[in-house]
Amino acid sequence: MYRGFRTLTCCLLSLAAAFSGFSQSKKGEDEGMNTPAEDERYAWPVISVGAGATFYTGGIRSPRDLAKFSGARWGVNAQVEQRFGKYIGAKANVFYGFTAGERHTFTQFDNFQARLAGADLRFAFHFDHILGKKQLVAPFLAVGVGYLNYRTKSDLKDSQGTAYHLWDDGSLRDQPQDVQTNGDPKKLRRDFTYETVITPSGNAITFPLEAGLRFKMHNFWDFGLGYTHTFMLGRFMSSASGAKPDSYGYASATVYWYLGQLKK
Repeated sequence: MYRGFRTLTCCLLSLAAAFSGFSQSKKGEDEGMNTPAEDERYAWPVISVGAGATFYTGGIRSPRDLAKFSGARWGVNAQVEQRFGKYIGAKANVFYGFTAGERHTFTQFDNFQARLAGADLRFAFHFDHILGKKQLVAPFLAVGVGYLNYRTKSDLKDSQGTAYHLWDDGSLRDQPQDVQTNGDPKKLRRDFTYETVITPSGNAITFPLEAGLRFKMHNFWDFGLGYTHTFMLGRFMSSASGAKPDSYGYASATVYWYLGQLKK
């Protein structure tokens, strides 16, 4: 998980450097972003709204490639940030969305979908200044602590209401695997409807790590791309085997709106 976040951060910084080189080749006093010391936009809070996809990265996963992408769900978030000088900002963030995980082997069958509602406080580290006085893109990193409320459901029955039973061959059937069965046990097909509530209301402390790029669009608004990896002190399925805390990622596109104005 750390390796994936580090790789993504390096890719974002490389993309920022490429855009910076392009921006410095352009002429004109008003092109690109001013540094924070010269930009009145940073004297006031910056409001942002984002939307994107969540990816579960905890322990309830089948041993196959790209397992996290099979459980992709949607999420939305909003932030208010106040900058303090060139380098530091404080951000209040709220998030709402879903995430899902599944583990289906010959001996284990666990699945869930969780509704997420959380809030956190992050400290951001901005790198506007390292790319020159004028640039078209500004990278940043952020770390924080927060609170998450979640409601977890599981898919334990098919569309006819028949409970799944895992057999040694990995199949799901309408009867437990036993010496005595009632007729011919039928194989069941997953309907992927999460009908059974297993955690009505769970709570966890979270630790988000964020990396992103902000692209210059207008004096009053910008566009951004980012990724947040959230570590939890808790698990969505406490009954599932394995004691590791859960985590999930959130890739998003964001629109920033500045309450301040550029100097004329």
